[in-house]
Amino acid sequence: MQQRFDPDRLEVSGDATPVVEDVFYNPGVGRADFTVSNSGVLAFRSSSNRSNQFAWFDRAGKLLETVGSPGNYRTPDLSRDGQRLVYGDVNQRDLWIFDLARQTSSRFTNGPGAETAPAWFPDGTKIAYRTDQRGMFEKDVTGTGAERVLLAQPVNGPDQISADGKWILYFAVTPGGNQDVYVLPTAGERKPQLVVQTPFPDVEPQFSPDVRWLAYASNENGRNEIYVQAFPSTGRRWQISNSGGRQPLWRADGKELFFVSDDRKFYAVDVSISANSGSFEYGVPHFLFDMRANVFNSRNSYIPSPDGQRFLVNMLLEADDAPINVVQNWRAVVK
Repeated sequence: MQQRFDPDRLEVSGDATPVVEDVFYNPGVGRADFTVSNSGVLAFRSSSNRSNQFAWFDRAGKLLETVGSPGNYRTPDLSRDGQRLVYGDVNQRDLWIFDLARQTSSRFTNGPGAETAPAWFPDGTKIAYRTDQRGMFEKDVTGTGAERVLLAQPVNGPDQISADGKWILYFAVTPGGNQDVYVLPTAGERKPQLVVQTPFPDVEPQFSPDVRWLAYASNENGRNEIYVQAFPSTGRRWQISNSGGRQPLWRADGKELFFVSDDRKFYAVDVSISANSGSFEYGVPHFLFDMRANVFNSRNSYIPSPDGQRFLVNMLLEADDAPINVVQNWRAVVK
């Protein structure tokens, strides 16, 4: 849309009129894929290229089966028993739960804002999530009762709830504009605690199953790479990836760490942990397959099965790198 604007009076006048139609818009983050230049060139991406389908893949990248119907989905999370999938529906701006055994979907939230980033509590009775910029909330899976405030401030997350149920892991923008990793206790005084702080954006954190290690992505080398440090921190950390990495996730037994690169290459890393010395050892990342998912700004584009032999992927049905439409002298076409 366009509308005449007076920069001196800071006022708009006249009616708003369409410039182009069918522009992709993500209501979950309030972002539309378009840009205009001072020379009168408009570039935009249409909305038809972002549909998704949940699907299981094996370690060779072979599609095994699809889950549910296609849609525009983001930030899924699988319950620990593997029976229920919660996800955000971008078009409807609500959270839904899909029962994998019964193949049925049910709406979980219906608030006025956009709910996203759901995370299961270990016992499967509650889900934590964020709503617009109001903060982090939790709600019983039964759908009854009101949502309860966990943290009344803007956050990116929750990313995960620890296997022992004691910590909610998330990252947030600091007052200085950086991004750091925090944990929020689920009992007692619910005061955020800083666990990863560097001069660079630290994002997408994940606890190991024994809650002794923390994997996250940081771009201190100019691109996102995967790092692991102890929890609580001992001051030491290890760089796991060497050619870009984001969205780290652990196998259920903690013996393997997965991640995906910016060019959608999916990797696995063998992990060895000494219970006595507390040392952390890891192997060389080995390539598994090309990930057919939007790995940017979308948590959990894949979820490993407990044994790490299958992966539930939020699969793109059409290429995310669709051609960009260009309109020259767009002002001339506006009535």
